[in-house]
Amino acid sequence: MSQNLTGQLQEIHFSRPNEAAIITAGIFELNNGVYEGQAISRMKTKFGQLALK
Repeated sequence: MSQNLTGQLQEIHFSRPNEAAIITAGIFELNNGVYEGQAISRMKTKFGQLALK
């Protein structure tokens, strides 16, 4: 399932570098064996923090 999520994340393109960095970090985590739910949770937290700025 992580491979499917990784593929979907790779198709996302953001114009802002900080948003792209969150996605890149998520892909890196998935490729290095981090549980999918945990990687999603971390990305969600990072996007939430970014939205508050």
